[in-house]
Amino acid sequence: MGETGDWATGKGHIAYPTRAQVLELAMAISRGVPGNIVEFGTWQGHSTRVIRDELWRSRVW
Repeated sequence: MGETGDWATGKGHIAYPTRAQVLELAMAISRGVPGNIVEFGTWQGHSTRVIRDELWRSRVW
């Protein structure tokens, strides 16, 4: 246990994607799907800004 490449050695060092990164990935995956993008539950608008920025970067908007 604890050998090189073992999951036990990476315990506590695993990086999870941020919410913004998940939204960017979702936008990239859904780019070819026709239809509208709808964001529900915008408290401070962070998700909406991430979606807007991704649309701008991908030249969809």
